[in-house]
Amino acid sequence: MQPLLENLHRFRPESFGVARDLLQHAPLHEPPAALLVTCADAGLLAELLTQTNPEGFCLASGLGTFVPPAGAFADGNDDSLAATLDYAVRVLHVRDIVVCGHSRCCATATILRGSLPGAPRDYLSRWLQRTAPLRDLILAHYMHLTDPAQRQRAAEQETVLVSLEHLFTYPCVRERLDRGALHLHGWFFDTPTGELFVYNPAAGRFELLMTFADGRCG
Repeated sequence: MQPLLENLHRFRPESFGVARDLLQHAPLHEPPAALLVTCADAGLLAELLTQTNPEGFCLASGLGTFVPPAGAFADGNDDSLAATLDYAVRVLHVRDIVVCGHSRCCATATILRGSLPGAPRDYLSRWLQRTAPLRDLILAHYMHLTDPAQRQRAAEQETVLVSLEHLFTYPCVRERLDRGALHLHGWFFDTPTGELFVYNPAAGRFELLMTFADGRCG
């Protein structure tokens, strides 16, 4: 699975910051120095990741940790996440954006199914339509994973990478990346083990950064 991740996503290594420094050693700032985007169904995740430096992060949550491309908000609806991103970059001048997914994500399972149970739901249906390209990517490249748990994990990690690619579509983000004033981070939290992984664009894989269960650094 890891070589495939490398082939699918070509990031500029200089766009990525040093994750360990951000999490453990970044000084306190007012306003926050980083924006942390997590999943709406994983509130504990944000609490764990910010416990060492709560004032250093501006928090945002999106269903499934999915960041839509900038053009998805042309209709002016459902743009809370985009507004938070714009505010963090243009007003707070954050120096880092972290997109952190997690294991056992119910929203990701919904993306893989591609449908919602019961009656139509306007907002959820619109979100599911926006995530359709992600589901198509999983179906195109990960059907060899016959274990549902492995395919789910692949989808959870792909959501992080696709969201990072979508960040490049926002002019405010791209402009500051080009100036070297902003860095991106792709993280993945394994809920059962308490392990935090960071995406290494040079290696094309997620690598262990920290184990919250005992405070060890990877």
